[in-house]
Amino acid sequence: MLFRSPDGYTLLSGSTAQIVINPVLYGKKLPFDAARDFAPVTQIATTTSVVIATPSFVAKNIAELIALAKSKTETVIYASSGAGSVVHISTALFESATGVKMLHVPYKGSTPGRVAVAAGEANLMFDGLLPSLPLIKAGKLRALGITAAKRLAIVPEIPAIAETVPGFNADTWNGIMAPRGTPPEVIAKIHGVIAQALQQPEVREKLAAQGGEASGMSPQAFGKFLQAETAKWGKVVRDSGAKPE
Repeated sequence: MLFRSPDGYTLLSGSTAQIVINPVLYGKKLPFDAARDFAPVTQIATTTSVVIATPSFVAKNIAELIALAKSKTETVIYASSGAGSVVHISTALFESATGVKMLHVPYKGSTPGRVAVAAGEANLMFDGLLPSLPLIKAGKLRALGITAAKRLAIVPEIPAIAETVPGFNADTWNGIMAPRGTPPEVIAKIHGVIAQALQQPEVREKLAAQGGEASGMSPQAFGKFLQAETAKWGKVVRDSGAKPE
């Protein structure tokens, strides 16, 4: 047990990378086991990414990207924020879902990767929607698709990848967890407070403006969700052969 007192006063704000991707990447090097050491409280929100491309890139949408990558007439180069990063693994999920293979060039962070795409050093990148939007609106990047299951109200002009690849979803999330052994009634109380806050219009609007969607799922639903996410992303990490830098 990582914590001395599972009484509800010690909580973890965890994300896709921390809870389901890093345990596969780092294995026993991590000082915790997410399934063993933590109890799910609630998912706070999901966050959408966008596939950005160099404006001169020959593929103008996801369908053309897939066709180009499958044609082998041109090597498609994608940037990431580092080997084993969420950006890298999200792209690996896309490759797996579409049967394509692209050349991975890792950079030291999302910003250098984004700059590389804008400069034409790489063709594309799965990037955070919020930091990409100014460059997209300025015409310095082209948006090919978003990772959410459907289009977002803040960028209705950008299609969801799922419109071309049915069922595709590479949104990331963050949530609250408690030390394993925290009493169920304490977890239920914490969940209730958080879920109520997430229903406030100003909270939902602020999250939506950042490409996020408020959640607030129950501890039981969050637990089942974590199991599914662990299986989904774990397989992608293993199949990709990704190694942490």
